[in-house]
Amino acid sequence: MINKDKVFKFLFELQVSDHAPNMLNSGIYVQKRFGFTYEETRPIVLEWITNYEKIYDRMEIDKE
Repeated sequence: MINKDKVFKFLFELQVSDHAPNMLNSGIYVQKRFGFTYEETRPIVLEWITNYEKIYDRMEIDKE
C-alpha cells in the first residue's frame, strides 16, 4: 500500500532542495525514490499539486 503522506513529505523536501526540479516533472524523482510505476506516481503528484495548500497545512510543514 502506498503511503501518500510519505510521498507528499518527500515532494515538499524536494521542492526546497538545492536541486529542485520543475515540480510538474517531479514524478520521475518519486518513481526513483519509492520504486513506483508511472501509473502509481502520476495521481499522487497531481493530488499534491492540486491540493498543495491543504496538504501543506494538514501536514504542518515547517514554514521557514
